[in-house]
Amino acid sequence: MESLIQLNNIEKSYVMGEGERSVTTQVLHGVSLNINQGEFVAIVGQSGSGKSTLMHILGFLDTATRGAYQFDNRDVTNYDEDELADIRSRKVGFVFQAFNLLPRTTALDNVRLPLVYQGVGMGEQKERATEALIRVGLENRLTHKPNELSGGQQQRVAIARALITNPLLILADEPTGNLDSKSADEIIELFRKLNGEGRTIVLVTHSLEVAQIAKRIITIKDGQILSDHINESWKS
Repeated sequence: MESLIQLNNIEKSYVMGEGERSVTTQVLHGVSLNINQGEFVAIVGQSGSGKSTLMHILGFLDTATRGAYQFDNRDVTNYDEDELADIRSRKVGFVFQAFNLLPRTTALDNVRLPLVYQGVGMGEQKERATEALIRVGLENRLTHKPNELSGGQQQRVAIARALITNPLLILADEPTGNLDSKSADEIIELFRKLNGEGRTIVLVTHSLEVAQIAKRIITIKDGQILSDHINESWKS
């Protein structure tokens, strides 16, 4: 398989305060990993492990203090904010625990929003958003607003929105965290289906149980990779 993500000795530090009172906290300590196109990877770690910081770097929401990042065969280590925003909007789809849907906006309009920012015409926006919602099983919920949908349906809208730009990478941050067990199982199966279609998915979670939905599990602790292994119980 062709490599999509290559991180080499990634470090991340934050400086709090100014001058002599400043304090530097290092969150990531030399993280190196490779993720191939089409993989389904879970990054698991407890609060404070560095997993969220790593996700932000993977998704171009933050940059490393040191180290190199190659994405889709391009060295993106020194990209500026505009370049990062461009690659983020075109090549990464995000799914969050809290859904992050606009509350007064229909499912269709929530899903087409990324295309608005890309300057896509209204007709194409609606056509692609409709296709994405059909794909996640919400063909009868196009005009429903978030408060008219269950938690599982709201997460399906969020997944459809993540798919709308046909991204190379889907980043899912605790995607089942706000769902009941039945809805969570349905979302898990949807992710498996998308991965079966060739989608590269990186799921970030604190739960070892949730991490079992992925084929490969990377455990992070104290800003370092503790283990990286194939999940023998994974079901395709």
